[in-house]
Amino acid sequence: MSSPVVIPRNVVARMPRAVRTELGVGDIEAEDVVAVTVPAGEAAAAVRILRLLTSSLTPEQKRARSEERTQTLLAAMAGLQRPTDPEADLELDNALLRKQYLDRHRTLTSNQIRQASGLKTRNPSEPASRWKRQGKIFGVPVGRADLYPAFQFIEGRPRPEVGRVLAALPVSMSPWQIAFWFASGNGWVEDDAAPQDALHDMDGVLAAAADLTTAELG
Repeated sequence: MSSPVVIPRNVVARMPRAVRTELGVGDIEAEDVVAVTVPAGEAAAAVRILRLLTSSLTPEQKRARSEERTQTLLAAMAGLQRPTDPEADLELDNALLRKQYLDRHRTLTSNQIRQASGLKTRNPSEPASRWKRQGKIFGVPVGRADLYPAFQFIEGRPRPEVGRVLAALPVSMSPWQIAFWFASGNGWVEDDAAPQDALHDMDGVLAAAADLTTAELG
């Protein structure tokens, strides 16, 4: 994949209508277009990735997307080894599921946790990172940082029920698997609720966690 080239809107405006239609720009207000060349065998995968990454953006967000971010995205894609189609589809599905989770569930940064806790620490990652090491909470990796689902906290401190549940879950579970498990309806829990919404029913939630461990051992 070559380095991206930005085609200015005044150049786009002079293109034939059929070409502008193919590029997805309007007839009245032409937009800048980022063009990149890819080998013929990889074109479909590149287009699919770009469409999936932008499909959930609002029109305002799409307009606000800067040239620098677009070029960064394309540069990152250019450095990736193209996987087989099943692997690519699985990775894209996982990315979309994680984005949906972040859209639907409130999360906190380590700095927000520090402020809510009232603890005077110089390290902005504290006390969240310490509580995570102690098994009192969990965080999901997003980029280079962790985000912490907000249901784990009450009055700025970890809910003790969360640590009990985390200790009962299989150690092989990844942070994202833990997040999805907490957020999904469960037949072991009262009213088939998600564990994160039924921490008052600790017997049911712990039974659900134990069932995962039994299934893993089996």
